Amino acid sequence: MKKIYLVHFFLISLILLLFLPSKSSSTPLTVSYFERPPYYFTKQDRAAGFLIELSRKIFQDAGIEVVFISLPPARIIKAIKNADNPHCSIGWFKKPEREKFAKFSLPIYQNQPVVLLTSKKFKELFLPYKTLQQVFSDKTLIMGKMSSFSYGSYVDDLLTRIAPSSQTITKCQSILIKLIDKGRISYMLAAPEEIPTLITSADLKHADFHTHNLTDIPHGNIRYLIFSQAVQDEVIGRINLSIRKIIPQKESP
Repeated sequence: MKKIYLVHFFLISLILLLFLPSKSSSTPLTVSYFERPPYYFTKQDRAAGFLIELSRKIFQDAGIEVVFISLPPARIIKAIKNADNPHCSIGWFKKPEREKFAKFSLPIYQNQPVVLLTSKKFKELFLPYKTLQQVFSDKTLIMGKMSSFSYGSYVDDLLTRIAPSSQTITKCQSILIKLIDKGRISYMLAAPEEIPTLITSADLKHADFHTHNLTDIPHGNIRYLIFSQAVQDEVIGRINLSIRKIIPQKESP
């Protein structure tokens, strides 16, 4: 009788274990972002920004629990390259070199075309130039840019081909605004929708800055969710279904 009881106990325990959710299925997906208002930034120890809120809506619709963390761009890329660790990040451009180590969602947003941002005191230096290629070719002008940062294929190709004079930082973009204000760099490139927030976050005056439109800049770049190879295709598929429900798709991924 005791043996029969033990056998029944073992079978019931085995059945319960089979139906319990695995640890991996209950672990939230880590979703990183870097400080780039108004897309994504940290406010009162909480992830904020309009692409953060859009992503929250997508993950909630897909039934995927997530944890947001702020990281520098270089550390995000390092995490995405780790094929053994599930990781997602918001708002990245799709580039061939990134597709070699990462997976991408459907598009979630398209930027306005980037503009050149400089200070009013440097405005006259840029008036002779109509294209970004002309600006890059003037080695007396110093561009401020962030490491591991992409401006889209056209601008990135120009950066490689012409190699303009530049200064690279690894932290938040508001530092570039301050460097322009202090005269340590001549300009930066930014999407129009982010400029007001960038200037405000640097505690500077909008009236002290000038935007310069360039005729060779293409349409705004498309942003995606980027995933490490450890994120299952089934999870990305659920996310893409939610993206289709929430965001009109203009092109194939």
